[in-house]
Amino acid sequence: MEIETDNPNFPFDPARQIQPCSIDLRLSDIFWEPRSGARIDLSDQTPLGPQVTRSFKRSRLKFPRGFVLKPGRFILARTYERFHIPNDLMGRLVGRSSFGRLGISVASQANLINPGWTGHMPLIIKNDGPFDVIIQPYVGLVQLCLLILSNEPARVYGEDGVDSKYMGDDGGPSRYWLDKTIADLRQKSSGSGATPEVQSILQAFSHDLDEPTRKRFLDHVAKYGPVTDVSHLFESFCAHERKRGPTILLVTLLLGVPLAILTGSLPDMWGGGMGWRVALLGLTGATVAGCGWLYWTQIGTTIPAGELHRLAMTAQGRRAR
Repeated sequence: MEIETDNPNFPFDPARQIQPCSIDLRLSDIFWEPRSGARIDLSDQTPLGPQVTRSFKRSRLKFPRGFVLKPGRFILARTYERFHIPNDLMGRLVGRSSFGRLGISVASQANLINPGWTGHMPLIIKNDGPFDVIIQPYVGLVQLCLLILSNEPARVYGEDGVDSKYMGDDGGPSRYWLDKTIADLRQKSSGSGATPEVQSILQAFSHDLDEPTRKRFLDHVAKYGPVTDVSHLFESFCAHERKRGPTILLVTLLLGVPLAILTGSLPDMWGGGMGWRVALLGLTGATVAGCGWLYWTQIGTTIPAGELHRLAMTAQGRRAR
């Protein structure tokens, strides 16, 4: 079994962490705090990605300040250790009773960890007690239990054709909304002649995109034609996104210059003074800025091309492991 850690000051210690029938796993320093007043509507038929993303704030636990978990509140966290379940095993995470006796419940919602799965297992930490609790990083909160399968499964998690939206999981918020995205991507990529392996790479790439960029990527896949070289597909999409940035400045100038000339001459029409001129110019600036913001968030590039290229390389490397 493979277990990885990224902080040399807190390596995996088999002598201390491997127990008679389980492996102690620690809490990562990364967590997601629910935003106050956020709302997620599961009846909404549109993709839930933006709702889920906006409903949580990603932060880091720092010792000794930690994070104060109030009674009745919860946070999304993850295991510090990143691990891989072999094909002939399945896993389960269980909380430690020592923390349960303090009113802290740690649930992974993972009554079954599939063979072949890799990532940081997500944790839901809730304070069921009457007092505040300070959550600290690198504390051993859960235990991983491994069960031997009688036979190795025909298909494991992450294989082509399996809806493995949590492969390489970082432990973040729910990806329930990706079910629709996966179905749309499979439909459009199959029409382009993509093999199941290529579809899995495209699926892994789409996981990390925001909703506007994801929609443009799905459209790009549908228009691309036969997908024989996935690297070329990614390069063409990154080039397509790179061209969108300069148009933001062009649209802003085409809109802003005529408005500035118009609003600058309006006070002369009715004899308005300097106050009116400043107010109208300020309104023009706000209008142009608002239009630029709308274009950037709804139409323009939302992820820099360089970052898209990195995500594409990560998706191909993830499937190669």
